[in-house]
Amino acid sequence: MKRLLLGTALSTALLLAACGGETEDTETDTSTTEEETETTEVEDTEEVVEEETETVDENLTTGDTVEMDGVEFTLDGAYYTDERNEFAEVEADSVVILDISFTNNTGQDYSPTFDMSVYADGSKAEEYPVGDVVLDVVSDGRSSSGSIAYALVGEPSEIELEFAPMMSFSGEKSIYTVTPE
Repeated sequence: MKRLLLGTALSTALLLAACGGETEDTETDTSTTEEETETTEVEDTEEVVEEETETVDENLTTGDTVEMDGVEFTLDGAYYTDERNEFAEVEADSVVILDISFTNNTGQDYSPTFDMSVYADGSKAEEYPVGDVVLDVVSDGRSSSGSIAYALVGEPSEIELEFAPMMSFSGEKSIYTVTPE
């Protein structure tokens, strides 16, 4: 019986000693984890602040030029066309064609095609395939102009062109009020 009590006491002492060592390590790891958590919270806050500092250049009209991320972009004109594409996936009540010019100073080949969105009364309009409507890809330091068409449904009271370089993380965008002639 004495041996059993002595063995139990020794086992308990060894167990407490082992737990005491782990407790210190755990506390050290916890403080490191708290520091990492604080750093992550600061980084997360910085990301939120960056997202909230989006720059919007509004009330632009035909003829206005903006410069963003190495691209000079101009809406040269807008007009309706009666031309329709019988194979188009969207049925358009009207089609607006936007004439665009741009200068590429990005350091690489560039086309603004994916950097534009058109909204009719706040709803996104779809590109519409008609005629020779195309915007070229140009190399750095070069300029081009072209056209792109969008399908409109109904009779929108407001049409806007939003230009924002797709690969940009600056949050900048320019919004043109489109008034087709």
